[in-house]
Amino acid sequence: MTWFVTAAVVTSTVYGAMGARAGGKAQQQQLELEAKRREEQAIADAAQLEAELNDAAAARRVAQAMSGASAEGSMQSINLGNAKTRSAMRLNLDATGLADAASLRLRGANARATGNINAIGTILDGGAKIAMLGAPKPKADSTKVS
Repeated sequence: MTWFVTAAVVTSTVYGAMGARAGGKAQQQQLELEAKRREEQAIADAAQLEAELNDAAAARRVAQAMSGASAEGSMQSINLGNAKTRSAMRLNLDATGLADAASLRLRGANARATGNINAIGTILDGGAKIAMLGAPKPKADSTKVS
């Protein structure tokens, strides 16, 4: 009967460890996919912002041309300021998306490490149970004190 209990503990330990590792790995893969999606979304958002700002700049140039104002002096400095603002906004979007993606990747690595640690803990726990099965049982004290 002891071999049956030992086999059950070993089987439970192995499957528990495999499950812990698989869970950590699956969570890491899921977070990696989310990180890639965030990076792609950041690129798309930056491209959309660039297009919107280009449209606004083109509309300003058309309005400026129709008004007969020259492109020198204050209008030129305004256009330069707008270009700097556009660059800063795009960099901010890119940096935010990349930071989100990096955070997700770190969480994924931590999830995998946690799964591995849990697997090791399961194996150690199973080993302790097996050791306890094979350990001699303490004998009851047969001497009675009256």
